[in-house]
Amino acid sequence: MKPLGFSLDEMRDLPESTDRLDSGTVSDDEERGILLERVRSDERAAVEQIDQLRNG
Repeated sequence: MKPLGFSLDEMRDLPESTDRLDSGTVSDDEERGILLERVRSDERAAVEQIDQLRNG
């Protein structure tokens, strides 16, 4: 993730978010939505960076 421009905090947040989602301990729909959006946002950012690297 570092070569794609993610900060250390962002690199730490992604596995924490996916671990929480996978654990089944998310307390409510709002928290689940926040975690899912964080993961989706990171995915979009990674895809954008990969596209930029491919297309120069």
